[in-house]
Formats: sequence, structure tokens, C-alpha cells
Amino acid sequence: MISLLIIEDDPNTLAGLQELLSHEGYWVRGVMRGREAFKVAKDEPIDMVLCDYCLPDIDGLQVCRELKRLNSQLVIFLVTAYRNTEVVNAAKQCGIEKIIDKPIVPEELFVMLEVAAKRLASEKLYTLPETVVASNAEAMLV
Repeated sequence: MISLLIIEDDPNTLAGLQELLSHEGYWVRGVMRGREAFKVAKDEPIDMVLCDYCLPDIDGLQVCRELKRLNSQLVIFLVTAYRNTEVVNAAKQCGIEKIIDKPIVPEELFVMLEVAAKRLASEKLYTLPETVVASNAEAMLV
């Protein structure tokens, strides 16, 4: 099962994303601060990260840089309401997979995570969430 760490300082958004993505078949762990994310990344196997840009303790880009330093294979998505050229360029330098604009559109998030999950599954032989397998089966019937 693919593990996903969500770093989001808004408790309602965090709880909603955790519930939504757990139902999609991901193993989800959520934290509200960058420093908490470092501890989780050191103590638990994490495959993908969904990180808010504006966090109360550490800038989201710094969190992403440090997480990539700890595990260069992590697939990281940066979530922001403040997309601009500076953020986009910094995200590219950090090795961030994609920037996701707020408000998050669940269907778009599912597609981005599904693409990354399929890539991880092919590289590491993970078991894909059932929703991903179902979408593959539907595509094969068309």
C-alpha cells in the first residue's frame, strides 16, 4: 500500500484530506507542522507527500527540500494558494512533482496521485489502491 504524508496546518482541511484519501486506498498520515513531518519521515516509510506552502513553523518549500534530502525517492506535491513564478521555480529546484492550487479539486488531486502511485507501483511493486486498479480495468474495457 502506498503511504502518503499530508502536511497541512488547517485542521479541517487536514482531516478532510485524510478521510478522502484513506477512502481512496492510501495509507495516510497527517501532521500540522513541518517539524512533525521530519519526525514522521524519519520514523515511518513514506512514499508521497502533500505539503502546504504556508506552514506556521517552517516554510513549505524548506520542508520539501529537507524531506527530499532525507529521501530522494519521495514524490512531493506542493499545495498553495500563492502560485507565482518564484514559487514555481523554487518548487522545480526542490524536485517537487506538481504544484496543486487551492482550493483543491478532489478529482484533479486523485488523477495526480494516481499517476504517481502507478509509477511507484511499477518501480517498487506496491499494491495499488483498489480505486486505481478499478480505473485501469475500466480503461481496458473501452
